[in-house]
Order: sequence, then structure tokens, then C-alpha cells
Amino acid sequence: MLSCCRPCLTKHGVAMGLETNDLGILWIDDEPMILRAMARVMKSKFDIDITACPSGQVALEEFKKDTARFDLVVCDVQMPEMAGPSVVRAIRSLGYTGIIVFFSSGAGEFEQEVKDLISTGDVTLLLPKSASAAEIHNLALLGKKLCL
Repeated sequence: MLSCCRPCLTKHGVAMGLETNDLGILWIDDEPMILRAMARVMKSKFDIDITACPSGQVALEEFKKDTARFDLVVCDVQMPEMAGPSVVRAIRSLGYTGIIVFFSSGAGEFEQEVKDLISTGDVTLLLPKSASAAEIHNLALLGKKLCL
């Protein structure tokens, strides 16, 4: 059982005592521009290489290679072929207990599924696509802290 339910963050948003360059983030989004931008920002600001996946299928293949390497999963909600809720259920069925967030401009037709996944704890929260890199970084740090 965890003795603390909040991350140990400094005023600058960096968790004390944790290395930031070994964080694993699986990022799933069908918009290549978002994947490139977030990969660039996370590398330049925090020296984190994200595993960028353009679809749910590609993400599942990457995830299965080493399920323990990801401290955070960031997933778009609305994607062709395999939507975010299906990706989340598949990742959870593989035994992943870490943090999963939806990163979306809106849930659209999946609104009820998103609410259900959040209420069951399968998804931690729905982040707007305007969320900052620091917010993503802090979630990854929290995921790492919870896994220690």
C-alpha cells in the first residue's frame, strides 16, 4: 500500500529523487503532426524519448514487446480502425496497471465510454490537447513513482 497518494514534486514540477530520462511514455495518436510535436517537445524539455504510435494496432505491438517499460500511456480518443477506448481495454487486458490518460480535443461519439473508463479507473483522466508538456511529464513521473 502506498503511504503517499501525491507525487513528490518541486515548485518546478520535477519529482525529487527520480531520473527523468528513463521515463517510458507510449503515445498513441493518428495525427502525425501531434506525434512529432510532442516527441520533439518531450525530448527538448525533459530529455524523454516517447514511443510514438500512429494507431492502436501499432501501439499494442509496441506495448507487447516490453509491457514494463511504460510509466504512462497517452491515447487519443477518436482514431480510425481502433478507437481509444478499445486500445485502453486491450492494454488493461495485458495486465498494465499504470497510468493511462486520454489526450483529446473531445470524446465525441465515445463520450459515454470515456466516462465509464474514467469511473472504473481504467483511464486516469481526459487531458485536452492544449495540455502542457510539463503536465504530461508530471504524469509520467507519477507513474514512475507509483511503480517503484
